[in-house]
Amino acid sequence: MHEKEFLRRLADEAQDTVDFLSSARKCERERRVCAAFLRCAGVPFSPSDLKCPERDPPDVLFNTAAFEVKLLLGGRKIHGEWKAIAARRNSARCIDDVLEPNVQPEPFSFVELVQAVTDELNKQTYDPRTREALDALLYVNLKGRFLDVQSPYTSTAAIAQMGWRAVSALSPPYALVLTASPSAPVFLQRRVATVRNCCSNPDEWFEL
Repeated sequence: MHEKEFLRRLADEAQDTVDFLSSARKCERERRVCAAFLRCAGVPFSPSDLKCPERDPPDVLFNTAAFEVKLLLGGRKIHGEWKAIAARRNSARCIDDVLEPNVQPEPFSFVELVQAVTDELNKQTYDPRTREALDALLYVNLKGRFLDVQSPYTSTAAIAQMGWRAVSALSPPYALVLTASPSAPVFLQRRVATVRNCCSNPDEWFEL
């Protein structure tokens, strides 16, 4: 492949990502997050099982689950981030213009994960009755960081007290259910406080 063709492909991929992150594709993004969570958690499903209701919350319905999807991005503005990447790739004249710095990934612990989830859920303003009917699902995408599954597990009591029916997290390839009330879907209750890694192929995680 010639350099110019390679640069054009990179620019097209970046623009596709910008389009994917637009408000028009919110439902698709949230369905893909749910698909990745279910795959990593080892829950059988068909993409057609993931439905966006006409009004939210919830964002995605799956059997008896009512997922409310939130993103944990570490303060990043990911849509703006990809717009900048697309602009840089569009104006690139050589490969050096699109090279990204090589950053060594750093781990984050369960303690950090639970604190980040707690902080995010504290920002939500749903009334108690609404929380009781929702299964929060947080997609953790911290640039340059990965979940250290060997770190000590920590208490999720503070999250349980917030009143959500269930609270789960996705940090591919790992899926975990942090809390689940007695009224939560059974498949979530059965996975409380366990880390699942049932899909190791990144190309499959978010497929619909």
